[in-house]
Amino acid sequence: MPVIFIMIVVGENMLQTMVILNPNAGRLTKKNRLAYYYQLISEYEHIEPHFFLTSEKTNAEEIVKKYHEDFDMIIAIGGDGTLNRVITGMMKTNIQLPIGYIPTGTTNDFARTHNILVSQKNALSIINQHEVSLVDIGQFNDQYFSYVAAFGAYTSVAIKTSQKLKNMLGYYAYILTSFSHLHTLKNYAITIEINNEIMHEEVIFFAVANARSIGGLLNFTFDQVSLDDGYLDMVYIRYPHNPKDLVETLRALRKRDYNHPSIVLKHVDKVKITSQTPLLWSVDGEDGGDNYEVEISTLKNKLPIIKPKQ
Repeated sequence: MPVIFIMIVVGENMLQTMVILNPNAGRLTKKNRLAYYYQLISEYEHIEPHFFLTSEKTNAEEIVKKYHEDFDMIIAIGGDGTLNRVITGMMKTNIQLPIGYIPTGTTNDFARTHNILVSQKNALSIINQHEVSLVDIGQFNDQYFSYVAAFGAYTSVAIKTSQKLKNMLGYYAYILTSFSHLHTLKNYAITIEINNEIMHEEVIFFAVANARSIGGLLNFTFDQVSLDDGYLDMVYIRYPHNPKDLVETLRALRKRDYNHPSIVLKHVDKVKITSQTPLLWSVDGEDGGDNYEVEISTLKNKLPIIKPKQ
């Protein structure tokens, strides 16, 4: 895995750090407040924090694009959507500042994948150690994603579940909303184009990811997926045409049996998905829009993320 080591120097050469805080991510507690994080980060004498709070009018992407020239590092505090916007801001300004991530969202799939789903203090300790790994990200038309672009069963839950319900119930908000949508499982007829290969499929779920966990629905092992090999992982679940197929598919998912005929897992560096009807995509858990045609490709080693030492 490509690793960059950054020398930390005391004194005048402190790391000027852009700290982007989403005060509405996850549960609304004191740990979402500015004073709490200012106190925590101020304990590290090598980091000089400058705080920016996101709002409905100013998101993380705009903050990065406007102020990035004054900083050596970014710390993102929020959910996967906050991190996505930080990455998008970096990509659109063609910069590669090291990113430290403190996850405070509901599912935190990216943090789970990269072993940074830890306590707030441990997360800051990891950031202070400054071991930066370059990992792949995905390009979704003119957007970007750190861990997944998906549509179909369960993916609309992240978009439709209200922030208030997420804050109150956490991860179980997704489960409750999922149950209310089970009776509306849809059959999506799509065309998948990989290089010169064209496939026609009927699916209930489709994702292209660079992750080891996707919304709790799919969980992969180290030998099944890689995060820095220049490939993304395309996975989809075929439409069950009778109750028996549905039961067997659910059983395979529960056992993490991704060799089941109804589940397809394939490594791709580029893929095109088209449909006769618009598909509502979720990009890192956020609304990716309704699309008839989507092109997804890998951007190899484009994300400099601060992770625990190997």
